[in-house]
Amino acid sequence: MLLLVPIVMSLLVPFYNRMEPEFGGMPFFYWFPLSLNLLATACMLTVHLATKRGR
Repeated sequence: MLLLVPIVMSLLVPFYNRMEPEFGGMPFFYWFPLSLNLLATACMLTVHLATKRGR
């Protein structure tokens, strides 16, 4: 369920198909999908740590 947010947001290209605001010289069109990848990674790490069995 947590992964639905970054997946759906990455499919809504008209939402982030623009140049402004820039972050570190990168247009919004480039850094927004990269931030979604980081969000998806954080979601997967959270689920992994929450469901990890004691070793």
